[in-house]
Amino acid sequence: MVTKKSLLFTLGLFVITVLIWGFATPALSETAKCKCEGKATGLKRLNDSPGNSIGSSEAEGSCTCDDGETYTFNELYVFDLSMGMGKVFAHAYGVCSYKDNSKIVYTYKSLPLSFDPTREALLIFEGTSEIVRGTMRFNGIKGGQSFKGKQFVDGRQVIETISTYTLPLSKAKAADTELFIHKSPDFTLTVPKDWIKSDKSQNPDCVLRKDLDFRGTTTFEVVVSNLPDGKAYKDLAKDAITYVQDKFKTSNCQTLYEREIKLKDGTPAYEYEMKWNPMILLYTYRVVVFKDKKLIGISVTDTNQVSDQLKQIPLSLTLK
Repeated sequence: MVTKKSLLFTLGLFVITVLIWGFATPALSETAKCKCEGKATGLKRLNDSPGNSIGSSEAEGSCTCDDGETYTFNELYVFDLSMGMGKVFAHAYGVCSYKDNSKIVYTYKSLPLSFDPTREALLIFEGTSEIVRGTMRFNGIKGGQSFKGKQFVDGRQVIETISTYTLPLSKAKAADTELFIHKSPDFTLTVPKDWIKSDKSQNPDCVLRKDLDFRGTTTFEVVVSNLPDGKAYKDLAKDAITYVQDKFKTSNCQTLYEREIKLKDGTPAYEYEMKWNPMILLYTYRVVVFKDKKLIGISVTDTNQVSDQLKQIPLSLTLK
């Protein structure tokens, strides 16, 4: 027998994968099927009247689509539970994050939730969601999703999603990049076209900074500075740690790896990746080249460990 206590307990788990978008790699028009798993990361509840409850929760997890694409999700929702009707209505927003750092924001404004009359599961649910916006390769995306699923007593869920969406023709045909050209020293760099130019850099030698969005937590910078006498590649990662410690007054920083590399044109270079925590945990990947008594440094910073696709921004550096 399902009790009020058991339903409230599982409430913090059920919305987890219901909200999650099933998106495969986009084309001009696409339909995709996905399955998701997740968990609640926080549940707050207020008892407004006997038999009812309102509250909020957060969730996170991962999804796999029928074309093999995977992504992670984070979401926040508020709910209004009426035990007498055996239904819940929730308003939620979520973000799907892909390996190339493209994102999709989604929402739904109501979700019927009922007890499973077959008693195979604790709860059953179905509904529709809509896209709010997308970034990078999902810029201009429009569409919606239908879903249905079951919530079991142990919190396990089985959910099926069908998503239909479209992208502008330009997005389906080509990546959103442009060529950045620098003179003296001469070099070029392939950079995201749709990122936002920013003047927030802490480095006075920064010649270009672009942010993924207004938050500025995913960003890249191009720095050109005078090369100190005797400076060697092996000093760079240590110098970066010292700079972060002094500039942001934190000791919570670490070099993950560092090594000599060659760029696509054969130019010797140096790469390293570090994690640091001024107020939130950040990861920075940087490629450095010495040329004409100048230090050319291109870095990408993100709240997750920098993806291989984002690393292609610094690695596209070509000297002239």
